[in-house]
Amino acid sequence: MNKDIEDCKHWLNAVSCQLDRIRISFSDHLTLVQNNDKKKSSITSPYLTEYSRTSSQLWADIHFLYVALNHLRKICQTKTIRRTITNFSFDKETEEISKHLRNIFEHWDHTRATFERNLVKKDSAKWFFDKDPLKTPWSISLDAKGFIISGVLDVNQLQYMVNKLENYFIESKM
Repeated sequence: MNKDIEDCKHWLNAVSCQLDRIRISFSDHLTLVQNNDKKKSSITSPYLTEYSRTSSQLWADIHFLYVALNHLRKICQTKTIRRTITNFSFDKETEEISKHLRNIFEHWDHTRATFERNLVKKDSAKWFFDKDPLKTPWSISLDAKGFIISGVLDVNQLQYMVNKLENYFIESKM
């Protein structure tokens, strides 16, 4: 089988798995937030609380989602994939989100300081700030409209895109 198709399937599976992991991590963390239980000791790490452990797990899962999504975006731009899967492409907004959030999270040590200290923003941080200066990449919201990560990534829309691509592979028996 073609290596680009295998890579596309691999990164599609990684994105799908990360979406599942984020839902679980968010649920675990939300339970502690709702119970206002921020001091319970972690059973896995004596110097952490369960609150900090679940928060770290959630943000690690989100970070890897951005890495996997960006890799999926790149492989979907190859000639092989564009010729093979003609009824699918990333929309412009999802392309930008995947590229810029990956950069922001990969270089968090530089970008977070620009948000916290209201410094001049460049590249991906500038892109994010220009979209909405009141949002932060390190935010999560859940409401009647859905689950939004980093103020700009709608998990339900991303799941729909993932399902569409998965269905292509299922129906084409690739």
